[in-house]
Amino acid sequence: MIPIDRSNQRKARNLCNAMWAKIPAERRDDYWPCYICERPVLKSKARWIHVIEGGGHAAEDTDTNINPAADMLWHPVGPECMRRQPALRRAAKQ
Repeated sequence: MIPIDRSNQRKARNLCNAMWAKIPAERRDDYWPCYICERPVLKSKARWIHVIEGGGHAAEDTDTNINPAADMLWHPVGPECMRRQPALRRAAKQ
């Protein structure tokens, strides 16, 4: 299990809203919101993490005892958040 740091999410919310507003409505289908910061991420640049433990951790390939009640499935993460949290690279899929 790899802990996910979402502490800067509240600070980034206003910035995220402004970033989403800049994307034309017809292009918004090309983006997903980053799980960590909610910024728009191009689908081609997103990495995927398997979120577990109610959203606080990412599962690695070696994690076998995942509680089904706390499994939050797969979520996209942007390249900037991957750089800020290098430990997530072990759990991320393309």
